[in-house]
Amino acid sequence: YSKPDFTLADDTFICKECFLAKCFDKYDFKEEWTKADLLQKFKEKNCVSPDEFTATKRILRVVGMSNLYSGKIPYLEVDEERNLINIPEYRLGGIFGKQKYSDRVIPYSAIVDFKLVDDGKEEGNALADTAGATADLLSGDFISAAFGALSASNAKKCKELSMKIVLDDMNDNTRYIHFIGNDCGVSALERKDYLFKDILKKGIEPVASVLTVIMKRNRVKEQQGNFGSSEDVVGKIKQLAELKDMGIISAEEFESKKADLMKRL
Repeated sequence: YSKPDFTLADDTFICKECFLAKCFDKYDFKEEWTKADLLQKFKEKNCVSPDEFTATKRILRVVGMSNLYSGKIPYLEVDEERNLINIPEYRLGGIFGKQKYSDRVIPYSAIVDFKLVDDGKEEGNALADTAGATADLLSGDFISAAFGALSASNAKKCKELSMKIVLDDMNDNTRYIHFIGNDCGVSALERKDYLFKDILKKGIEPVASVLTVIMKRNRVKEQQGNFGSSEDVVGKIKQLAELKDMGIISAEEFESKKADLMKRL
């Protein structure tokens, strides 16, 4: 199939990239399928329905030459219209094992924190703490810091590398994105290997960028919820001005409280 979309028998279609991203092969597609058939196939593979989640941004896996097929599978997907993120679970299951894939769609608000896990060790503070001070997209300083932290390890090889995502869910509060590991498409790598650096640059950095942006939006919404609307802030400033005019608070106190309120606009 050279066309960008797969057309179904009832003239509906699905984006080819979206279809392959669900661990399907292009030869799995059947032209006689209707939309109902397609949705049933998605359900059988534990994939979210295209009617409920439409990826507007997708970060694909970085893989070696021996596992090019899994390079069509995403580390994560974002539906910016619905404020949802999909963190799929993907496992190769060994050389002859069956691939396992299942979607996990959660709202932006469920993302609490994330950390880099290097060979089972959580490196330093949460990446979100470092990333939170940067612009909307992480600068090159982040990847430089990541190179430094990972390269400083005493181990020459990296056997497992993943991102631990903490969720606001008491029953299922963690999700892992695996970058290096025996059953995720990339086996152990030398830390000086070009593929190791590729994973940092093309995998970890963009994934961390997306998570950082989402967490920033969560913080903004939380602040807005705590402090109220801009009209509320203006009203509070007017009340403070009246208290100042009445001599209940000093001019210095008024200016200090006003400055705090203005930060919330």
